[in-house]
Amino acid sequence: MRTLLPRAFLAPALALTLALAGCIALPEDANAIQEREPAAGGSMTASETRTQKSELCTSSLGIDGQRFCAERVVTVAGTLSGFERMDVSLETFNGAITIRESSGATWGFVATLRARGSTADAAMQALDDIAFRWSHEGRSGHFVEVEAEHEGSSDGRSVTLELRMPRDLLMRVAAVTSNGAVSLEGGRTDGLALTTSNGRISARGEVTHMALTTSNGKIDADVRPIGDGRWALTTSNGEIALKVPEGPAYGYSMTGTTSNGEVDFTLRDGTEGPCPQGSQYYTPPCNMRTFETSGFRSRDHRVSAALTTSNGEINVGPA
Repeated sequence: MRTLLPRAFLAPALALTLALAGCIALPEDANAIQEREPAAGGSMTASETRTQKSELCTSSLGIDGQRFCAERVVTVAGTLSGFERMDVSLETFNGAITIRESSGATWGFVATLRARGSTADAAMQALDDIAFRWSHEGRSGHFVEVEAEHEGSSDGRSVTLELRMPRDLLMRVAAVTSNGAVSLEGGRTDGLALTTSNGRISARGEVTHMALTTSNGKIDADVRPIGDGRWALTTSNGEIALKVPEGPAYGYSMTGTTSNGEVDFTLRDGTEGPCPQGSQYYTPPCNMRTFETSGFRSRDHRVSAALTTSNGEINVGPA
C-alpha cells in the first residue's frame, strides 16, 4: 500500500461543470463534497502484486527509434465489508479508465504502465519516470485513490486503470484522464464526474448528480436516477446519446444544445419545447430544444439536465 496526501475530491470536477452548464443551478450539497470523506465502520483489505518486462515492441518499430517497450502491471486485490458508501478517485495523464462491478465483497484494480525507449534499459527508465501512487486508507477510514502522473512529454508513455467495486456499494466517483476513454460499466453512484480531454465517455449505472465531460469525443449514457440530481453532459466535438427510464417515479427537465447538428427527444411522458424559428425561405435545424416530464415536480426522482455539444447530434430516449 502506498499512501497519498489528502487532496480535493469530487466537487471541483462536478460542481464546476454543473455551474458552466448554464441553465443548471449548482447542487445544494456541492460544498459538502469538496474533500474526500473516508468511510468508517467497516473493514477493507488490499494486497499488491507487480510484474514487468522490457522487450522489442511487437506492434510497431516505435517512435523516433524507440524500438523497445516496457510494461509494468500493478494488480491490487482485496475485500471490503461493513460499508454503505465509499469515495473513489482515479487519475491518469494518458490512458483509459474503466470502472466495473466486482463479485461479492471483493474489490481491486489493475494499472498497466507502458513506456518506450531506444534500448530495454532506456524503456525501463522511462517507465520508472512515471509517478504512480495508490491508497485505500487514511487515519479516519477507507477510500480508493489511484493516481499516475508524468512531468514533461508523455510520448510513448501511458497508464490505463481498471477498477472493480462491489455492486451494492454506493460510490462517489471522480475519474480524470488527459487522453483516453473513461467509462462506468455498472454500479451505484451518488456523485459521478467522468472527465477526459480527448476520448469517449460512457456511463452505465445508477446515479444522482452526474457530470460527463470531454473535449473531443462521444458521450454515451444509459443511467437510472436513484434520487434528485443535476446532470451535465458536455463535449466540444461529438454526439451525445442518453437513455433513461420512464415511469411514475422519474421526472426530467432537460435542455439540449448543439452548434452543428440536431436535438431529438423521443421520451414519451412529457412535452418538448419548440424548435428555433426560421422564415419562409429557411428552416433551421432543431439545434436547441427542451423537454419536461408531465407533472415533473411531483415525481419521486427529479433530474435537471443540460446536454451540450459544439459539433454533433443529441439524442435522448427511453431505456
